[in-house]
Amino acid sequence: MPAPRRAGSGRHPVRAALLALLCGLADGAGAAADSRGGVAVQAGTAPGGTLLTVAVLPDEQTPLLRLPPTLSAAAGGRRGQRLFAADWLRDPPRPAVLDPDFDRAGCLACHREGLAGAAAAPAPEPIVRLLRVADRARFGGQLSSAALPGRPPQGRLVLPWEEHGGQFADGTPYRLRRPLISVRLGDGDDDGALGPVGLRMPPALFGWGLLEAVDETVLNTLADPDDRDGNGISGRVNRVPDLTTGRPRAGRFGWKAEQPSLLQQTAAALHNDMGITTSLFPDPACGASRAACLPELGDADLALLVEHQRWLGVPERRRPEAPQVLRGQTLFDEIGCGACHLRVVMTGRDAAPGLADQIIWPYSDLLLHDLGADLADPASGPADTMAREWRTAPLWGIGLLQERLPARGLLHDGRARNLLEAILWHGGEAAPARDRVKALDRTRRAALLAFLESL
Repeated sequence: MPAPRRAGSGRHPVRAALLALLCGLADGAGAAADSRGGVAVQAGTAPGGTLLTVAVLPDEQTPLLRLPPTLSAAAGGRRGQRLFAADWLRDPPRPAVLDPDFDRAGCLACHREGLAGAAAAPAPEPIVRLLRVADRARFGGQLSSAALPGRPPQGRLVLPWEEHGGQFADGTPYRLRRPLISVRLGDGDDDGALGPVGLRMPPALFGWGLLEAVDETVLNTLADPDDRDGNGISGRVNRVPDLTTGRPRAGRFGWKAEQPSLLQQTAAALHNDMGITTSLFPDPACGASRAACLPELGDADLALLVEHQRWLGVPERRRPEAPQVLRGQTLFDEIGCGACHLRVVMTGRDAAPGLADQIIWPYSDLLLHDLGADLADPASGPADTMAREWRTAPLWGIGLLQERLPARGLLHDGRARNLLEAILWHGGEAAPARDRVKALDRTRRAALLAFLESL
């Protein structure tokens, strides 16, 4: 099989110039100066830039998701952290807010990477996302699996798995599993009463403030929806409404890049997962007049919750100079993984101090890519062109997630039990890279995994 082409060509000169700049940053052998004190930072070892790269402590009781020490003591940060850590059912920070039907009673119920001793906590179940218009009108965007005491939930997910096997070119066998989704509705009906559904695992929140700080012009330049450079990769920007302005913007949060900002992503999660209304997602009974209903969570508290997430750090890399890790990094590039999992980007100069002008290493281009039929959502109709498309998931922190939260699963529905399974499920645009991984021998596969585990 021929080696992958290097991204960029003369047929797409602006994109090629940007990729050349980013490749130069990624391949630089020197050290980047820390703007706070001139401390040398080896390229790629400070994935969250100079402020939001946080040390990895061996103590498993320490949450993986943390604020940098310089920010955690701020008064506003403490208030936002209390809202983020609250159990809104047992000890609500604001009275009578949680909806009678909900999926989770707090942020940490999904984002277990923020828990102390998270390894001992059960893995969150996937959320059932409703895809048929009639179902969304009946239940909302997703099926609520919990309810206030004395009230039956809307439904319950039953999730058996179907396994199938294969083997690598060297004869080593592997097993993959796919979900066989079944839903039991609270009124006793089975899933025959529902149209197609999709599953969503909660994404890790590492470095979301930095991802928001990447300028939209960078995403537009990286996009190549018609594959003008001929490398087989056709990432595109998902243009979505910004509810604060009414204008379309580049989506960058969510498995389908469906939210354009951390504010809107947070308000959507409050609304969909917890049934909590905000000024962005008011009670539907209010109709067109949003002013007729007061939101259950006011704008001031919503801003505190958003600001807490904006400054959550990225775990520093582990063992980046180990020979096996360096061999795996070379393989990662040679195989073509970096065509979508772009190693390095820069944040914009108009972002907040501490987030602006940062070289960061998220291993994502934040674009939508076709990953093939095997990973596709059930199509919600003949006009559904997004069923096969997924935003490139950032890889920073993924090694620690696998180590500390092994039951959490990878990919949008948690089907992959480890990093290698996640790779093997890639299809569509990623099928050639997947096939190159399948052709590796055991030693080179181990090197590739060692590199991913170092992130």
